[in-house]
Amino acid sequence: MLKAKNSTYRSWQSMKARCYNPNHLKYLDYGGRGITVCEEWKNSFEKFLEDMGEKPDSSYSIERINNNLGYFKENCKWATKKEQSNNRRNCINITINGENLTVTQWAEKLGVSNMTLRNRIKRGWDLEEAVKTKIVKGKDTRRFELLFELLDKGMSLEDVALIAYSTPEKIQKAYERRNKNNENEKYFK
Repeated sequence: MLKAKNSTYRSWQSMKARCYNPNHLKYLDYGGRGITVCEEWKNSFEKFLEDMGEKPDSSYSIERINNNLGYFKENCKWATKKEQSNNRRNCINITINGENLTVTQWAEKLGVSNMTLRNRIKRGWDLEEAVKTKIVKGKDTRRFELLFELLDKGMSLEDVALIAYSTPEKIQKAYERRNKNNENEKYFK
């Protein structure tokens, strides 16, 4: 095998460069924050290959299971881009009933938009509530309930519409659907 043309060899070289070459584009995220390669791997491609095996295919790259630790046998595996995207330092993990997933994984599992969950969290929702609150017909029901509470407390329809980045007409329609008997008509004068 020609090492230079081997994808596994190139992954090994890149791993070392990220950790030890200050001119590497990713050095600050790796070597710059103390991520190192174990001595066995740093000094021997053969030892790296023995521990990791060949890269399954070009869609895989080396992943550190714990991103705060370095590259060594027990902390590394071959992973796809999708797997790696769920193992980043900036991922938000949520544990519900003992199941720990990222926001993206929860969105995929529940069949909802990743952005819906991210926006809920950004707006200060409790993490578990953000995941468990159902979406009806593409509408965020908790959001509307919060807006209706503001109306119930006396805020004007126009002010509620401004908060919701919506129009008074849309808020009114949603409110009327919720209150079919229309007894709360006073809010729309």
